[in-house]
Amino acid sequence: MVREIKENELVGEIAKKENCYKMMLLTGSKDKSTLNFYKNAGYNCADKTAFIKWIK
Repeated sequence: MVREIKENELVGEIAKKENCYKMMLLTGSKDKSTLNFYKNAGYNCADKTAFIKWIK
């Protein structure tokens, strides 16, 4: 889904309005406080595994 986000809209509200069933967030951080921030925001790291192949 691609659409313009208005300044006062929360991303979760937009996803719900657009009938999305999930939001995904990727981070390169291993910092415990950063990961806890995302967990406290409602994201989990148990349901999906991401793999990245860098192009040389």
